Amino acid sequence: MLVYGLLALCLLLFMGCLKVTGVVPRVEAAGAAGRRALAVMRNPALSDDEKEAAVQKAALAMFGAFFLITLSVAIALAVPLGAAYLADLAGLVPLGAAEAAATDWVFIIVSSLVMIAAWRLTR
Repeated sequence: MLVYGLLALCLLLFMGCLKVTGVVPRVEAAGAAGRRALAVMRNPALSDDEKEAAVQKAALAMFGAFFLITLSVAIALAVPLGAAYLADLAGLVPLGAAEAAATDWVFIIVSSLVMIAAWRLTR
């Protein structure tokens, strides 16, 4: 039973890290930059030079967002993984047991539904 407590803690840490690092707003901003670039490309009133400048600016913004999103997700994955390793080092839950429980399809479905509900409630 302790293994499911550890997994619940890891999921909470993951969700908390995603919130703290601002992954969702960054993804939304990157998507908005892409949509703006598409709108510029479809605008017949702009010259090719104006379109190119706007699209290059959007591409730079999206590349920066990609870097920050990747870094944020890496942090969000590292924190709960660190907690699992600490639990293993402390002799509370072996990593093998945590991995077996975390890859069980019932746990995946239930935890996914709980995480989606929690995410929606906290937005």
